[in-house]
Order: sequence, then C-alpha cells, then structure tokens
Amino acid sequence: MHKELSEIADMVSGYTFRGSIENDPKGQIFVLQAKNISANQDILNTVDLTTVSDKSIRNPYFLEHNDILLVSRGSGAGSFRSAVFASDDTNVMPSSSVHVIRIKDVTVLPKYVCLYLNSLDGQKALAQIVTGASYIQSILVKNLTDFPSTPRKHH
Repeated sequence: MHKELSEIADMVSGYTFRGSIENDPKGQIFVLQAKNISANQDILNTVDLTTVSDKSIRNPYFLEHNDILLVSRGSGAGSFRSAVFASDDTNVMPSSSVHVIRIKDVTVLPKYVCLYLNSLDGQKALAQIVTGASYIQSILVKNLTDFPSTPRKHH
C-alpha cells in the first residue's frame, strides 16, 4: 500500500546558525552537517562532528536513534543523499543543511525509506520537488509532506 511520507513520519529542518559554524572544543553539542552524510552509510560515530556551546543555541532539536537525515541543498542528481542516524548519542543536532525525517509508524523501517531516497527512483522523485536556481537547489520541508515513502507502481 502506498503512503505519503507525512503519513508515516514527522519532518523538520535543522537549526539555522548565524554565520559559519565554528568548532568550540569545550562545546557540549555536536552538529551534524550535510558534509557528514554519505548515502546509505549509517551515522554511528559522532566524535568527528563540529561541537558548539549549548549557551548559543535556543531550543536545540536533538536527533534520535533511527532518524533519517536528508541533505536539503545541492545541485543535481545524487546530491540529496540520506543516511540513518544509528548513534545512541543524545546531544547531536542537525544544521539547516539537513532535514530530519522521524518515522512514527512502527511498521516502517527507516533504513528502507533511506535506501529508497538514495535510489535512482528516489533521487528522480526528489528532483521533482526541489526549488531554486539551476545551480543550488533546495528541498523544502513542506514539499516533503506529499512525497511518496516508497516507489510508486507504474501501471
């Protein structure tokens, strides 16, 4: 049965920092950015992520185990990669270059949705909802709501 992504998941955009994200060696919050995401490679290790001080963040949105991370900006096919956050760390937040898809339907495997998003069909479907100029394109969270969670069957 076909379901829209909004029927099985909650989606949010990552935190928008003012200016570039500067590493704070004493920071307590890890920041996951688009550059940290490789297609279909679960994110287990957070030690190499940039750290920031929690004093500079208002209402941080922390990642949870099995969240799907989708690169929100890119140029061309394959640049909107996704991965599953497989870490149990509770102090990791996404930057604005990452959308978080949190599956709420227990019958759906996040890994399966991630594999679909990275597939040729998934990337073609994502290309249909991008906005922006030809060089840098963006996927808006609101455009993900009607996105198919699985490949559509062609008749």
